[in-house]
Amino acid sequence: MKLELADFLKMVCSADYGPLDAILPALLKMTEGYDSISYDKKMDYREICDALKWLCEMKDYGREFNVDRKTFTAIGKSFEGDRQQEILRWLIKLTRKR
Repeated sequence: MKLELADFLKMVCSADYGPLDAILPALLKMTEGYDSISYDKKMDYREICDALKWLCEMKDYGREFNVDRKTFTAIGKSFEGDRQQEILRWLIKLTRKR
């Protein structure tokens, strides 16, 4: 099942109440049943970076989400210049195989 990136960020905001070792287990529980990320709701630059940062943290913790080409492209094309480069760095980190 797909999880919208904006909805994932809302989960992060609701779980962001303590140290990293408390936030990640809460996010793992909230994202059970989801296996991929979609991007259909417009988000600003900082929101996208925050969401991607947390997805990378979860990946480092052992929880990975699929990001298909359409989603990767849609997120990557949201901005231009330096902002696009930063977002693409997060996306590459997120989608790179271990």
